[in-house]
Amino acid sequence: MPGSLPCRGQIVVIKLGGSILVRSKAYKRAAKFLSNRLRKHPDERLVVVVSAQEGTTDKLERAARKIVSKPQAAALDLLWSTGEIRSVAILALELQAFDIQAAPLNIRQAGLRVSADGNLDLNFRRTTRCNPGKVFSRFIG
Repeated sequence: MPGSLPCRGQIVVIKLGGSILVRSKAYKRAAKFLSNRLRKHPDERLVVVVSAQEGTTDKLERAARKIVSKPQAAALDLLWSTGEIRSVAILALELQAFDIQAAPLNIRQAGLRVSADGNLDLNFRRTTRCNPGKVFSRFIG
């Protein structure tokens, strides 16, 4: 049902990778797909995970290597995350154009944490509260 998502129902995670997000028009197609999915399955609660648009990560790495031949891992991770965050924002705006509320979140806002021993911890209950749908970047820095 456009406009809002139900408070109850199955949580469905949909991953939209860079091979789907090949150009700017692909975000509109993805939003249309999600809108149709919500119309057909109004009881679902969608969590959409997006990657950077195709080629963005490679382009950002080339830019970093023009500055320094061996970029610091933390700086490179941070730079790569900008491509992911851009995708989150664009998809959220395209969903808004379909009158679908979405909560665009970066990975920290989503509740994902990496522990000192390298394990991933997702506070999924907090992340999937009953309010707008979620659009996450897939990047973990």
